[in-house]
Parts: sequence; C-alpha cells; structure tokens
Amino acid sequence: MKKILAILLALAMTLGCAGALAEMPDAAELAAGGVTVTGSITLNQESILGLAAIGGADLDDSSAAAAGLLVNIINALGVKAVVASNGAQLDVTLKDGTLASLTLNATEEGLVIAADVIPDYVFTVKMETVMALIEQLQSMLPADLDADAIAAAIAPHLQTLFETISAKVGEAEQGEYNVNGHDFTVKVPVNITLKELASAIVGALKGIAEEEAAAPLLSMVPGFDADAIAQTLEQIESSDEAELPVLDAALYSNENGDSYLAVELKRDEQSITLYAGIVENSLLADLNMLDQGTFTLRIVPEEAGVNAYIAIDVEDTQIELTIAAGQTEAGIAVNAALAFNKTPIVQAQVLVDLNGEVGAIDLEGKTAISVEELMAGQNEELNEQLNGLLQNALTGILGRAMQIMPNEFNAVMQMLSPAQEEAAVNE
Repeated sequence: MKKILAILLALAMTLGCAGALAEMPDAAELAAGGVTVTGSITLNQESILGLAAIGGADLDDSSAAAAGLLVNIINALGVKAVVASNGAQLDVTLKDGTLASLTLNATEEGLVIAADVIPDYVFTVKMETVMALIEQLQSMLPADLDADAIAAAIAPHLQTLFETISAKVGEAEQGEYNVNGHDFTVKVPVNITLKELASAIVGALKGIAEEEAAAPLLSMVPGFDADAIAQTLEQIESSDEAELPVLDAALYSNENGDSYLAVELKRDEQSITLYAGIVENSLLADLNMLDQGTFTLRIVPEEAGVNAYIAIDVEDTQIELTIAAGQTEAGIAVNAALAFNKTPIVQAQVLVDLNGEVGAIDLEGKTAISVEELMAGQNEELNEQLNGLLQNALTGILGRAMQIMPNEFNAVMQMLSPAQEEAAVNE
C-alpha cells in the first residue's frame, strides 16, 4: 500500500512539473516594471518556549529570558527586496529603522555592488565572471528540458490511463447522497479493483520512465527510480487480488456544479478513505489513514484572493497551516500562520508589489574592489582590508540595532559578556 501511495505521489509531482513548465512566465517580463517584496515573521514566545520544553530542553529563568529577547528581536526584523531591469536592492530592517542596505547595479561591464555599512567602497564583478557563474548554475540543471517534447512523450501514457479508468465508469444513478457531510443528487460508480487501478497507474508511470524525452524532467523528481517502478508493476500484476484491499470508488455531483470523488479501501474492519473535489467553488480534500493520521486541505476562493487551510493530525499531534492571499491597494498580500495543537507558533507576512525601482550607485569618491582579485586570494593586503571593512560593517550594524532597540540589545550584550570573559580566561 505504501508503495502505491508513493508512486501516486511521484506521478502527481511529474504532472505538476510538466504543467509548471508549460505555464512558467518569462522572468524578464516579470522584472520589466520592477518587483518589490517585503516580508516579516512573528513568533509566539510562549509557544516557542513550550515547544522547547516538550522537546526536552531544560530552560532556567535566564535561558527563558534570553529566548524571549531573541524572539522580540526576530519579530522586529523585516526584509525588503526590489528587483528591476537595472539591478536589485535588499534592505534588512529592524522596527522602523534600517540595519543594512545592499544595492546591485547591472551595467554592460558587469555588476557594481554597494553596501551602506561600507560607505566608501564598492565591489565590482566583470561580465565574464557573471556569465561563468550563470553557465555553472545552468550546468547543475537538467539539459534539454524541452517542455513541448516532454508533454508529447507523456500524453499517450496519460491518455491510456484515462481510457482504462473511463472504461470502468458505470451508469449515473439518480438519488439523494450525503457524502462526508455534502449533499449530491448523482452518483457515478467507478467499478475498478485496486489491482486494476494500481496496474494502470504504475504502467503509465513505467511507460513515461521509458520515454527518453521525459528523462530530464523525471531526474528532477525526488526518489524517482525507473527500476523500482518496473519491479512494482511486476509485483502488482502477479499479486492475488483476493488478498488486496477492496476498492470502492464513485464520483458525485449535483445541480450546483459540485463534483466530488469518494474512494475507500477496505480490508476486514479497517478502511482508508479519500474524499476530494470542488464543492461551492472550493477545493476540498480529506484523507484518513487509519491510525497513521489524517490530512485535510481546503482552498477557498474569495472576492479578491484565496484562502487555504492544511491540517495534518497524527495521534495526539495536530499541525495546521493557514494561508490567505489577496490583492490589496498596496499589492498582493500573503499571510501565513502555523499552529501546533491549536496554539499559534509563527506567522509570516509577505507583500508583493509589481512595481519597483533601484537607484544608481553613486561612485564618486568611492574605492572599487575587484571581486575577481578577492577570489584569486593572492593579495594579502586586500584580504586584510576586506576583513577590516567587514568588521566595521558588523560594528555599524550592531550600533544601529542598539539605537533602535536599546533595551533588548543591551540586555543581550550583558548576557554575552560573562560567556566572553569565561572564554578569554580559558584561552
């Protein structure tokens, strides 16, 4: 059973990757008008300490206080990234202040990089180095990833799978059906056994694995093993159907346009159930894996966006993820929250604005440092200079942080002082 579920997951990932290739937007088109992304996270201090205790951590008062300070600092952090046709900029913020800002300008000669915490210097990268890095990154990706060829190779096997399952679809039955709390008026049974279904799915996957054009895509699917697929198909075809769980499947619908799939695998008194479909314009899925837990998915469209809810319940542990995404006057807002046993753990806020500008770096009075020379590592004087600049930058960032959140960072420095003194004595 676990093998079959793993194969189903592999097939879903394969189809998802193929669809993504066909729909992927052009990166240059996205960046033409600039993109600005801001984000932050909010941790629940009490929940974090509670999870640490559950994990076996023995926190005394000072450790709890340190953790509390750290949570406060993390909650005050934020990032703002801007990507435009002429470069990019990254700002790390703390409350209403900026800890550090990094700007990158793209020119015909290469890249110019500046950081506000290293005010008198810029770093330069030649275009040859940039192209070499791009080529290196491209070499890490599968070669010859032709979406049209992949789709053409996969299509016949999916068509065969579709025809096999379609042939098992029975006649529509009118009536009143309540399935997993939802009302329907039409039931269409799918008279297929588990062996037939598994053989059709794994057979399609085996056929796809044998397609040379699909190889680059399949290499991107974690754990995909063509030999294991072939062996699994042999095991399925040689299995005794009487020893397999009984498969009961049906499609339900109603006059509102709702469509729902109900699947049950039964063996003795135990069963695994799967419900999935579109009800009241919402995507719903429920999987009950006996004592192994349950999985719940809800994706509900709203007037200006969409809400999603995912829950995994295993024994006495429940993990819930809620995501709300929608268009606002400021851009596309995405808010996500993670809860553990109904207790909030962390929230994340992201805002995407399809506008953004990156200013030109002022080179007047600045010393240029060649990244190529740094990478060569032959200039000891330059390396020492860089180390000094980085130390000054860290000192500058810490100074800004202490101005913005003096209480928190002074407390952190006091906590670190005894540890630093003890380390100095031990040396």
